[in-house]
Amino acid sequence: MVLKAVKMRIYPNSAQRNQLWQTFGCVVK
Repeated sequence: MVLKAVKMRIYPNSAQRNQLWQTFGCVVK
């Protein structure tokens, strides 16, 4: 969750990246 927040801060205008991280986060979770 923290990593996702950091990535969102780094890429606030990257919806694709956010979606990718969401899926990746689900797997890592």
